[in-house]
Amino acid sequence: MSAHESDTLRPPEGSVGFADADGVRHKLGAFALITSGHLAWFRSLMQLDVGVGLGIKFPSTAMDQFNAGQVWSLVPGATDDGGHAVLLDARREWPMVETWARDQDVSEPFLEAQVDEAWALFMPEMLEAGRSPEGLNTAQLLADVKALGS
Repeated sequence: MSAHESDTLRPPEGSVGFADADGVRHKLGAFALITSGHLAWFRSLMQLDVGVGLGIKFPSTAMDQFNAGQVWSLVPGATDDGGHAVLLDARREWPMVETWARDQDVSEPFLEAQVDEAWALFMPEMLEAGRSPEGLNTAQLLADVKALGS
């Protein structure tokens, strides 16, 4: 691959990372697997300004719901179309995810049934400062998240 070709593969400046409520982008600094799939854990992490990434089993009906602007909800008889990665969106009403550059409303029963894996996502600013934006001890927070996985 030539140098010119590699430049075309880079994302546009200012589009990398997660946008916070003010639109400021933050790159990922660390992540931790969450083996407990309880929605209460996801909500708690989001309230602490920890990002939550989810791997979901993507049902055959979800794409139609997405295209129609409908809430992702369980539909009896839907088949599994594979996996899909989404981010829980703390900037909006619970529960909402970000996928395909768009916010998507999702029902709690859908999340409870379809979440296959979950990840706590930490921004470098939290790790470097030793404190989250809310003043929480980041080292302790990382230890607590790690304990969720055991």
